[in-house]
Amino acid sequence: MRFFEKLGISTVKNLSGIRQSFLFTLTIIKAILTPSNYSIASVEVLVRQVYFTAIQILPFYLFLAIIVGSAVVGVIMTIAISFGFQDKIGSIIVNVLINELAPFITVLLLALRSGTAMTTEMAVMNVSGEMNTLRFFSINPVQYLFVPRILNGILSMFLLSTMFTFVALISGYLFLALILNMGLSLYIHTIVEAFGSMDLLMIILKSLLFGYVVTAIPVYRGNKTLLVYNAIPIAVLQGMVKLFVAILLIEVLSFVRFM
Repeated sequence: MRFFEKLGISTVKNLSGIRQSFLFTLTIIKAILTPSNYSIASVEVLVRQVYFTAIQILPFYLFLAIIVGSAVVGVIMTIAISFGFQDKIGSIIVNVLINELAPFITVLLLALRSGTAMTTEMAVMNVSGEMNTLRFFSINPVQYLFVPRILNGILSMFLLSTMFTFVALISGYLFLALILNMGLSLYIHTIVEAFGSMDLLMIILKSLLFGYVVTAIPVYRGNKTLLVYNAIPIAVLQGMVKLFVAILLIEVLSFVRFM
């Protein structure tokens, strides 16, 4: 009886958490689609968030894109030529580099850079009473804090993953030009021919989902912190665990496209 009691309590708690997360998502979507929420103050917060999240990591990010692009494209070309899969080179590069590696590496970097910081920031503001202070002065935290950070995640995710793709493809071509003497026109034709509308849809969809979870989960979890300071590390840990579970779940679901 004690086992079933614990199981029931756990189930009710999890279902309640899912319901609250769903309602939070609906609130954020409604707020994002409401033009009146974009005041000067919230736009300034959004600009600062994009700068801290995307602009400051550009040197390391571009270096990583060059290394990954050269290595991945070089390995794909070498293996494809060795096994006689020259006609599949374009589709392999699109599926591996553009659809999978670019968004996955980007969301991991954003999670490691911004996930912990954002959860901590929201938790500290909640515990210290800053959230209540904002409400006291009739400042909506959803409009002023949540929406700019979540929009920042979506924009940063899309822009960085797109940049990663282009830099990786260019560095991959330079590697091939030096090693295999491959012409630029043939390389571009190979990529363009393999890139279809479903690939574009997948890139946009994964950028939206990854960009949302990488900021919404830290914001939501930090805002749900118990009002004691020793609960902040627990909130950060739980938020990061849930974030990485969500990232892996999205990545696994994206493989359904290939089945």
